[in-house]
Amino acid sequence: MYKEVPFFAARFENEECFLSQRFYTSPKAMPIPLGLFQAAGVPVGEGKDLDTLQLMGKKLTIEVGERSYEAPDTGNERTLKQAYGFQAVR
Repeated sequence: MYKEVPFFAARFENEECFLSQRFYTSPKAMPIPLGLFQAAGVPVGEGKDLDTLQLMGKKLTIEVGERSYEAPDTGNERTLKQAYGFQAVR
C-alpha cells in the first residue's frame, strides 16, 4: 500500500531491457491492471482479488512511454517510464 492506495508491482523484461511498474488497484485505477490481466490471458472475476502469480511467465507486447507529473508532496516535477497499450502475443 502506498499512501493508503493498494498496489502490486510488476517487472516486464525482454532480451534488451526491463521495466518495473506499480499497478494501483483502487476503483478509479482498476481498468489499467485489468487490461494487463486481459492481455496476458488471465481471467479476472468481478469482485475477486487479482492473482498476480498467474502473470508470471506470460508473454505480451507493451508500449513504453514517459510521463511527467508534479509530485504533490514536494511540488517538484518527476518523470517516469510506464507501460501501457498491453496486447496479447499472437
